Amino acid sequence: MSISSCPTTTGSIPICPQKPWSTFFMADKKQKSEPEFIRGTVLASILLLLIFIAAGVVFARNPDAVRGAAVRTLSSLGNFSAAAELAGDMEGDEARAQSLYHVAGKMLSAGSFEDAAELFRSLGEYSDSAEKYLEAEYAYADALYNDGSYERAMEVFSAVSAYGDAAERQKACVYAMAAEAYEGGEYLRASTLFAGLSSYEDAQERAFDAALRITGDADAAAVIVSSGGLSAEAAEKAADIAMLRSSLPLGRLAVGSYHTVYIRDDGTAAACGDNSDGRCDVSGWTELVQVCAGAKHTAALRADGTVVAAGDDSYGQCDVGDWRNVIAIAAGEYDTVALLADGSIVSCGYHSYDSLKGADQYTRIFAGSYGAAAVNSLGQLVSSNKSITAENAQLLLELPIGTGCHAALYADGRLVSSVLGDEVWENIVQADISPRALLAVDGDGNIRSRFFRESDSVEFPVSGRAVLCGAGTEHYVFVLEDGSLAAFGDNSYGQCDVQKLAAKAAKD
Repeated sequence: MSISSCPTTTGSIPICPQKPWSTFFMADKKQKSEPEFIRGTVLASILLLLIFIAAGVVFARNPDAVRGAAVRTLSSLGNFSAAAELAGDMEGDEARAQSLYHVAGKMLSAGSFEDAAELFRSLGEYSDSAEKYLEAEYAYADALYNDGSYERAMEVFSAVSAYGDAAERQKACVYAMAAEAYEGGEYLRASTLFAGLSSYEDAQERAFDAALRITGDADAAAVIVSSGGLSAEAAEKAADIAMLRSSLPLGRLAVGSYHTVYIRDDGTAAACGDNSDGRCDVSGWTELVQVCAGAKHTAALRADGTVVAAGDDSYGQCDVGDWRNVIAIAAGEYDTVALLADGSIVSCGYHSYDSLKGADQYTRIFAGSYGAAAVNSLGQLVSSNKSITAENAQLLLELPIGTGCHAALYADGRLVSSVLGDEVWENIVQADISPRALLAVDGDGNIRSRFFRESDSVEFPVSGRAVLCGAGTEHYVFVLEDGSLAAFGDNSYGQCDVQKLAAKAAKD
C-alpha cells in the first residue's frame, strides 16, 4: 500500500498507520526471489568476516602499530590514563617508549603537569625525556604557586633546583609562606621562615618585625631571628644563653677518640694524644676559626673559607683540599662534612650522606658517630639516620651525635636526650656526647654529666668555671674561664696532656 492510497486522511493530508522497519526489509525480500536474498546475505556476511580477518592479521603481524594508533587517538581525546595504559602494554621497547613520550607530551600541553612529569621521568634517557621531566615539574610547581599551594610548590621547585630559576622560585615560595603566616598572626613561624631566607629581598627585616611582635623587645627579637625563632616565654632565657655563648670560644676545642686539638688565640693549633697516623700534625695550620675531630683525623676551617685536614685518610675523610667558601665544618668518626656559603653541603669519608646533598638550603650542620644532620631554611631537620630527631629543629644550637644516641641543645638552654629520659637539663650553653657519656656546661660554669654505665664514671675536679667541654672515647676535656684546659680519664696516648696546649698558647 502506498502513502497516497492511505484510507485515513485529515483534511488533505493522508495519515497512514506506522509500519515497523522490518516490513520494509520484508517487502524488499518479497521483491527478490528467495535464493537471491539468501545469496546477498551470505556475501555480506563473508565480506564482514574477511574485514575482521584482515584486521586480525594486521594486529597479529604488527599489534604495536594498531595500539599506537589507538594511543594517539585516546591522547587527542584527552583520555590520558587509558592511553598511557595501552602504551605500556606495547611489546616493542621503542614503540612503547615512543607512545608513552607522545602521551606525556599531550599531558604537558593539556596542563596535566604532575602526570606528565611522572611519565617523562619513567622514560629515563629516552629522547629528551630528562629535560622534559624538568620542564613539566617546573610547570607543575609554577601552577601550585599560582594556586597558593606555596609549601608544595617549594618542594617541587626544590626537586628541580638546577632547572632555570627554580632555586630562586623556591625562595619565593618560602617568602610567600612566611608572609602568609605573618598575615595569619603566626609570628613565630613567620620569623623562622623569613630568617631562613638570609639576604632574599627584605626577609631579614620582616623576620625581625615578626619577632618583635612576639617579644616587644628589640634585643629579644634579635635573639629570635639569630636562633631561628622562639616563643615569647623563652625569649628572655634565649637572650641570656645567646649572651653567654657569644663570649665562649666555640669551635676551638675538638676531642677525637684518643686525641685532643685546640685553637689558640692567634689562630694556630696544637694537639696531643695518639699521633700514629698524623692526626696531631696541626702545628703548621694558621688563621683557623673552627676545628673538629673524628676518630683518627682532624679538620680545621680557615678564615678564607678553605679547610685543612690531617690523620687517617683510609676512607678519604681528609680529602678537603678542593673545598671553597666553607662557613662551618663537622666531623663524624670517619667523615668530614662542610656547610658552604650558598647553603649546600659537601662531605668526604666513609659515608656519602646523599640525604643531605639535595636541593635544600641549609643553615646549620652537625655530625658525630656514624651520623650527620642539618637544619634547612624551613627550620626542618634533615638527617642521615631516622633516629636522629629534634622537636624544634629551627631552635637547635647543637646536636651532639653519639653511637646510638644523640642530644639536642635548644636556643633557650634546654638540653634533651634519650640518655636523660624525661629529664631536661636547663641553662646549658654547650654539650658533647661520647660512646660512654653525655657532657654539658651550664651558664654558671658547672659541669653536667651522665655516664651510660656506672663503671665508666669519671670525676671532674676542675678549679674554676668551665666554658667548653669535649668527649673522646675514654677521656674528657674542658676549657676553663681563665683560658686554661683540664682533662680527665684515660691518658694512654697522652690525650689528657692538655697543659701543653695551654702552655703553648700562653708562650705565644
